[in-house]
Amino acid sequence: HDELTGLSNRRELGNQLQQSIENYKASDEHFALVMLDLDRFKLINDSCGHAAGDMLLRSLAVKLQTVVEEKDMVARMGGDEFAVLLRDSDAQRSDEIAESIRSMIEEFRFIWNNETHRFSASIGVAQASDELLTLEALTFAADTCCLSAKRNGKNQVINYANVDGEVSTFRDEAEWISRILYALEHDQFSLFRQTISPVLSKQPEDHFEILLRMEDGDGGYWPPNLFLGAAERNDLMPEVDAWVVNKSLEWLETQTLSEDVDFCMNINLSGASLSDAKFRDFLLKRIDDNKHLNRYICFEMTETVAMASFAETVALLDKLKLQGCKVALDDFGTGFSSLSHIRDLPLDYIKIDGTFIRDIVNNDLDQTVVKSVADIARVLDIKTVAEFVEDEETLRLLESMEIDYAQGYLFAKPEPLDASGDSNLDSAKAA
Repeated sequence: HDELTGLSNRRELGNQLQQSIENYKASDEHFALVMLDLDRFKLINDSCGHAAGDMLLRSLAVKLQTVVEEKDMVARMGGDEFAVLLRDSDAQRSDEIAESIRSMIEEFRFIWNNETHRFSASIGVAQASDELLTLEALTFAADTCCLSAKRNGKNQVINYANVDGEVSTFRDEAEWISRILYALEHDQFSLFRQTISPVLSKQPEDHFEILLRMEDGDGGYWPPNLFLGAAERNDLMPEVDAWVVNKSLEWLETQTLSEDVDFCMNINLSGASLSDAKFRDFLLKRIDDNKHLNRYICFEMTETVAMASFAETVALLDKLKLQGCKVALDDFGTGFSSLSHIRDLPLDYIKIDGTFIRDIVNNDLDQTVVKSVADIARVLDIKTVAEFVEDEETLRLLESMEIDYAQGYLFAKPEPLDASGDSNLDSAKAA
């Protein structure tokens, strides 16, 4: 049993589900699994404390048992997730009870310290069938529908039988989540690098951006657009970013760095990581442990990410700068900020988004935008980087605008970080 609510726990639910599966096979006894996830439960824990959250869960456990019949089973899966095993239940009864649960939770009022709180629930229903007749298939189907309900507006019931179009999408998502977790555990990510080349300066430099790839098991790599979306949607980016930071710094520690080389390694940070207190603490501790290397590190974040939690972002960036790191604002021009925000961020670089660069030779508006960014950045002593530079004509135009750096296939395609080995970076100029 679950110690907090007294309901059956996840293990017992699995045992009873397996028994229902055997009954279905033997006598065609229909049943269904209902999964529900409370919407906005985190607000209670954050604003009222865990004691309030525990009381809410105990209260809902009691209320749930009043909606179902004695033959049914209510279980707490963990956190704010509950499950109901509806025995001897056809599709109509299953949908009706799931809707009754949704309605009950919507009408439920939780009072704590004289304040009234309202809730809703996202609910998924998986009716047993010849297709869904294993423990794994049933729980996956109910979980999928629960997640679909949450993503499509919350406070609703979604039945597995009605979401054929979304099921394959969620199954793909589940597979990517599994791959990401496996890659984190078994070091099956790989770091690549792409050159950031000086446009104006002729001094020797080794400046590049760290890029992430996932090994596909067949000697190749999956590009980030295939897996980072799933990582972002499922709260895995802090773990992914922590892996990248650790491996990048471990590689940097193996290098022989010459004082004569202007070396800089750019590491991307996601919005989810920047808003995660645990990740911020990890990052600050990690760079504090490598103070002698911080001058070679530049952390990148997108414009949209930086503006989403502006005060929090500025505070973190100030700490990184105090430790000697550099900071770059990526994809500039595509977010919702204005040029005035540049003054308030402790920036070393602005990376101008490639959408303004690809056709800049033929587009007067793009030229005006890029020139304006370059002029403002120069006044603020911030270096500019143009992304997606792919031909000499574009490079010559950027040089006339006094853009400081360029990145793109004209200079180099991404290559494995270890491609140049562990040699002295004085002789291993931008690859």
